[in-house]
This record gives sequence, C-alpha cells and structure tokens, in this order.
Amino acid sequence: MKKLLLSVVALFVAAISWAGTVTLNTNSSASTWTGDANSYTTTIDGWNVTYEKANSTSDCVEPKSDHIRVYKNARLTVAPASASSESIVKVVLTCTASDYAKTPTVASGTISASGTVLTWEGTANQFVVDATGSQLRIKTIEITTAAAGAVLAPSITPNGGEYVEGDEVSVTIAAAAGQDVYYAINSEDVGDAEEYTNPLTVTSNTTVYAWASNGTEVSEAASATFNFTAPIADIAAFNALEKGKAAKFTNALTAVYQNGNNLIVQDASGRMLVYGAVGQTYNNGDVIAAGVRGKVGEYGGNIQLVPTADSFVAGVAGTAVAPVVKTVADLSNCAFLDYVKLEGVYFTLDAGKTKNYTVSDGTNSFAAYNQFNITIEGLAEGVTYNVEGFVSSYNGKAQLQPISVVVADASGITGESSVNESFDSALPANWTAVKVSGDKEWGYKSYSSNGYASMSAYGATEVPVETWFISPALNVKDAELKTVSFKTQVNAYSTTTTEFKVFVLDNVDPAKATLKTELTATLAVAPESGFSAWAESGEIDLSSYGDIVYVGFHYVAPEAASATWCVDDFLFNAVAEQPEELGTKEAPITVAQAMAAYVDGEKKAAWVTGYIVGCVDGSSISMALFGLPTELKTNILIADAADCTDINLCIPVQLPTGNVRTGLNLVDNPTNLGKKVTISGSIEKFFSIAGLKGATEYVIVTPSAIEEVGADVNAPIEYYNLQGMKVANPENGIFIKKQGAKTTKVVR
Repeated sequence: MKKLLLSVVALFVAAISWAGTVTLNTNSSASTWTGDANSYTTTIDGWNVTYEKANSTSDCVEPKSDHIRVYKNARLTVAPASASSESIVKVVLTCTASDYAKTPTVASGTISASGTVLTWEGTANQFVVDATGSQLRIKTIEITTAAAGAVLAPSITPNGGEYVEGDEVSVTIAAAAGQDVYYAINSEDVGDAEEYTNPLTVTSNTTVYAWASNGTEVSEAASATFNFTAPIADIAAFNALEKGKAAKFTNALTAVYQNGNNLIVQDASGRMLVYGAVGQTYNNGDVIAAGVRGKVGEYGGNIQLVPTADSFVAGVAGTAVAPVVKTVADLSNCAFLDYVKLEGVYFTLDAGKTKNYTVSDGTNSFAAYNQFNITIEGLAEGVTYNVEGFVSSYNGKAQLQPISVVVADASGITGESSVNESFDSALPANWTAVKVSGDKEWGYKSYSSNGYASMSAYGATEVPVETWFISPALNVKDAELKTVSFKTQVNAYSTTTTEFKVFVLDNVDPAKATLKTELTATLAVAPESGFSAWAESGEIDLSSYGDIVYVGFHYVAPEAASATWCVDDFLFNAVAEQPEELGTKEAPITVAQAMAAYVDGEKKAAWVTGYIVGCVDGSSISMALFGLPTELKTNILIADAADCTDINLCIPVQLPTGNVRTGLNLVDNPTNLGKKVTISGSIEKFFSIAGLKGATEYVIVTPSAIEEVGADVNAPIEYYNLQGMKVANPENGIFIKKQGAKTTKVVR
C-alpha cells in the first residue's frame, strides 16, 4: 500500500491552504438570543445564527434548553458576522433525534440525512435551510470554510459514532475528484498515512484519520472516532452507561405503558423510558424479545433510551403489570417510574397552568404533570378521584405523571353530556378497565385500520379471568337522547364457556355499585370459526336507571380457551353520522374524484370506479404491490388507468368478508388484475391515506367489443407470473397475459 512519504509531506506543508472548521453550540448559555415571534438571532463565535418564522404556522420560540427549535417550514440562516474571503463549503447539523432531522430544503448545494445528522455540501457565502422535511431541533452546527482552490479534508462516512461490540462498521473515505486519499488508524501523524483504496471495516474502539492530496498540497486531517460498548443484560446495566453510548439488550423487556413516542418497559432490575418511534404497538404485559437497541439519552435529568426502531419486534402477550396502591405520603419514597395507584384523592389543576396539577389527600400533597397528554376533564371541587400513573422527576423535582384519572365516588359528578367513541387509536383515558381476577385485561386492537376495544383470556396463566370495561359517567338527566348504542364482535375459538354481558351501573367501581342491572342488547353471535360480523346493539333506553350512570361490559372466562369479545362505536346522546352520498352505480365517481373528496376523520358513501392494479401486501401503504399477491385477500388497489404503477394515483379498497372479498381478491381471481370495477363503500382513511372501506357491492365493468378489440390490437402484450412478477419469455406454467386493459390467464 502506497505511503504518504514524510519528505513529500514536508514539501506539501509549505503550500497548504487550510480549511477552517468551527462547531457552534446552540444552547441558551452559549449566547444571548434576541427577537420575537417572527425571528430570533444571536452571534456565536463570530457567526450570526438566525431563524425566522418564514412559512411556518408556529411562532418562533427563544432557545431555553440545549437546542434551537426550528418549526416546520421555518428558516435557519448561518452567516459570518464580518466580511470573509472564505466560502462555506460544508455544514453539519446535529439534531436531538432522527424524527427532528428529516431532510430539509436548501437554497444551493446538496443536503442529506443520516440518523440525527444533516450534512450539507456546496459553496456559499451563507447557509440557508428551510425545515420542510420535519421540525428541526438543532444541538450543534459544524461549519467548514475554505479559500478558493484549497484542498479540503476528505469526508469519512459514517463520521464515527457509538456502536455495540459485535457490530461491523463499513467506513468509506471520499475526497474531491482527482485527489488522492490517505488514512491512518489511531494516529494523527500524516507520516503514518497509507493510500486509501477500499472501505475499511471497524469492529473495535478506533479513530480513523484521513487526508486528501492534489499532488502539491495536503489537506488538514479529517477524523472519525468509533466507540464500541459491550451488550447489556438489563435496565440496571443500561442506567450505568454514559450519555450517548450505544446499548443493546441481551434479555427480553416487558411493556408496561405506551403513549405516542413514550414507552415504559421493565425487567427484574427496574423500569426505563424509551422515547422515540419504535414502529410497534404494545399492550401492558407484552414481552419484547431480546435485541432491543438504541442510545443513552437524557431529558430533564433522567436517563432514557433513544430507540433504534427496527430492533423492536411485535410483542408476545404476557402477564399484565398492575399498579401498586400507595398513599400520597408514600410517593416521595417511590423509585423512578414506580407504577402506582392512589384511591380517593383530590386532583386539581394548578392556577394559571395547563399541565401542572396537585394530588392531595387533604393532609399531604404531591406535584403531578400531564406528561402523556391524557384527557383530564370534569375536575370538580370536593370530588375525589382514583389516579394511576408513574412517579418520575424533572430536573430533580419529583412529580407524578398520570395515565388515568377517574371519579372515585358519585358525589358531585356531572357526567358526560354526550359520547361518540370509535376507539380510533387507543383506549380513552376516561374509560375504566377493572380486573377482578386472572392475568388478562381489556386492551386496544386494530384490524384493517379500524380500532376497537378487545378482551380475551387466551393465553391466561391465572383463571378464571373476570374483567370490566366501563364507560365514563353518563349524564342521563340532561341528555336529549337518553339512549346508548354500540357494536360488538366475537370469535368463539370453539368454546361456549365465555360469558359476556352489558350492565348499567351507578359507580365506576363495580364492587361499590348499588345498581348493577343487565341491559337487553343485541350482541354478536359466535360463528363456527373466525370472527363474526359486527352486530348493532340497537338503541337502549337509560332513562329509568338514574341521573348519572355508567355502562359496563362484563367478561368472564373460566378457562384460557376463551372467546374474544370486541366493542366499537359507542354512542350516548349522539347520532351516528350519515355519510355524504357521492356518485351512483350507474354514474360512479373516478379514483381521482374520490381522492379529492377525502377528508381525514370523515366518511362519505360513494360508488367509485377504477382499474384493479394490485394490492397493499402488508400493514402499510409503503408495501403497495402492483401485481398479484401470493396470500393476501383483504384489499385491492384501484386507479383511473389500467397501467398505473404510481401509488399516489391509487386508492386502497378494503374487502370485507363475504361476496365482495370472494369475488374481487386477486389470490382467488388473478384475472381481475387490470379489470375495471365499480364498488360501493365509504371514502375514509385506509392505510393512512384516502381509501374505500366497508365495500358492500361491486360490478366488474365489461368493455364493449369494439373498445376491447381496439385496446388489444394496439397495446403491447405483457406476461406476469402468479406472484405478480413480470416475465419476459413465459414458458412451462400458468401466466397472466395483459394487453391494454384486457387480462387473461394462459397456460404455456
């Protein structure tokens, strides 16, 4: 390997034009910020840093912690505070998390995102970036400048970082075209440098140094340090790591609570907060397999895991974690993230605050903070509450972070004036799950983008299982419509021993209720296999049971082989929205018109027509498949053109169990690919975009003979195998022949 000779280096040094690099810390202690809601500016180490509201809908805020918060569509500008003959050639923005480092828009040059780091390269007198990809939360700004013609230090990718022992990191080094690259391992002496030709593999603590040369000049050294940490067994070992270190758990973790980007997990050694997107939804008690990894983060003085999302896998149902009943006086002695329940306490909002509360028993009090943004409504003076939450702290000040606040007794309760609950994303905080016995409880489930409450004793290790799922207090006295309705669904798993009933109660705690009357409702009927259709309960009159009541769903399973019962679309003093009618069977609307009519959160009945072009072969729209699936029968994609392969021009269509799925799915009906179909359903969110759900009827549109011949004669012929892959020379098998809008099955 060619060495960068010392004698040559000595000659080079005399002619070097060094580039300069400076790192600006953006925290509030680095300088004084001035400005208002439209912009803020400061000067740090000879550089002016300004961020403006620009096209953002959010006002600018003054930095008060360890980063600048540039809201989405706001603008950041970095420029020298005084005249300079050098140009900015590189800017590296290090952000607080990858969610706040999505690729923005720049005025010139190129910018790329890698984890929490944004890297810009180009030539400019000032650096201007618009936060179009996401909100930017910037901790440091590294600026590299150079005089015209200077030999710049090469780039090292990745530029160091924290890794786990066992990782193999491929490191590449690049310089400007026509320049040679040299490197040294753990030595910043250019005399130790060797010529770089291939990527390096780093597996242990290493610093890579690199230089670029144009034959007469040598750049200053670039460097990248790679640190490797041993895998850890448990949360106690994680808490001993330094901030910023990589962590990988060799043992499983158990989910306790999840809310948005907050996930609290535990093992035998303690509890831990995982903050960031993990790509999975967990219920209390779910076991998360070993292999979880991320980096040690810190917020408010507390250690937390910044997760690597793809290391989190779907959970396996385990034993739910129950809160420990404590008194207010006990809270000051609790450990970090202790899961507690307080019974019969006063819970009040602090004056002038929106998230700060006080919990009290009349003698002792403790600070509470609505960290998880749960819905806390109807607080009244003199009313006592049952509160569940986690004991935490912020900058050394202890606080209770609630996850549930419900009325403990009926005195003074006003109740909900109306309820329209579709369980779209989670079990609401004002609903109460009560576990009487066993180790299973009510949870949130979702299928085909529809959320609902669900209960099953399947997999229970403690039986019998008896649980309640109870509505918020309902103000029947003041309601115009004193009725309640809901939907149920059941999967019997070939057992008939599970009991499911609906009651009206006068207390949120069934053990304290003096009124406990079973309601007459139409409930789902278990089929021989699989899930039943959703059953409408009918309108149930509550007017004779009292002014303030609760509706409780009671589940009892004497054995682990049990039925699964589901509840959805609970209405009290409310009328289900009647969707707007769009199009007719004879004159349907197009896919483009359906997309234009879509409004998030609304449902619009419609007849829609389009060509079947594929399906979503998985759980997200990113898994769109233009062709034939091998197993999935639950949806198709339609577009206004038979040859469409752009997901932005398609809508997904849900295929419910029954004639619609039987007749349209592409597994059983491969010749449907490319056919035009007219479908009746509801335009609403499906796979997080505009879709058609609840299809009830369809018509396959047959083109006229003249249209069909014309299309087939003029269009090229394409062949696909039964997996939807295009085949150039089909032979020895069954294939789909597609010519224009006509699709047929052929045997070769």
